[in-house]
Amino acid sequence: MVFNAKGVNATMDNKNIWDFKWAVLAEYSKKSGGNRWAFSLMKYLLKKIEIGKGNIVDVGCGIGNKTAVLAEIFPSNVVYGIDFSDEAIGNAQKFYKMPNLNFLCEDITSFKSPMEKIEMITTFECLEHIEEWEPVLKTLCNLTDNYIMISVPTGRMRPYEKYMGHYRNFQKGEIEKFMKEQGFEKIDVLYAGFPFFSPIGRNFLNNMGENGDDMIVTFKPIIHEIIYILYRFCSFKRIGDQFMGLFKKVNQ
Repeated sequence: MVFNAKGVNATMDNKNIWDFKWAVLAEYSKKSGGNRWAFSLMKYLLKKIEIGKGNIVDVGCGIGNKTAVLAEIFPSNVVYGIDFSDEAIGNAQKFYKMPNLNFLCEDITSFKSPMEKIEMITTFECLEHIEEWEPVLKTLCNLTDNYIMISVPTGRMRPYEKYMGHYRNFQKGEIEKFMKEQGFEKIDVLYAGFPFFSPIGRNFLNNMGENGDDMIVTFKPIIHEIIYILYRFCSFKRIGDQFMGLFKKVNQ
């Protein structure tokens, strides 16, 4: 089976979209040059902190590739990935087996942590898929004891993004303002990716239309390597519309 945008429509909810997509795109996601670029941004920001011994929870983890990176960076912490897609969690459990790594199928809009201490919560490319994102992020702010790391798309929303289940792209400064209101200080934020991720990469995906994801799945490893090089070494970290931010709860 090959994913095609004809297989989803605007009336499908995000769970159906992503159960369908992860059945097809899981292998692609493991080798994606774009994902490898995101890993480099994560590592750049996480070098700025030293965390305690509590748990780390990756909310909306998908197939768990970024969750696995967290488990590698913080081998002394127990890392949990949660996602509402059974297909995603099944692939995560198959692909990533580490002693400090666990995956749970949970709906993040109603997630209540059973854990006594959460040192850090991360949510990568997730909030744009939630219609009422503010109460969800507020809940995550209340659950963590120290840190939150967030990535979301910003800037102009292309038509193809509706097939990805996006409700919105965020405005520059929107996440920072919300986090400040919740009692968090900014450690560092990136608006990354100009020019190769955006506008070039995002416009390319948009111009491919309904068959865009079909073509990405068939890209050879060398193409993903070129994408990774262009995104990481030929694009700016602080100019662009891929947001990634790291925040710390202010002591009350």
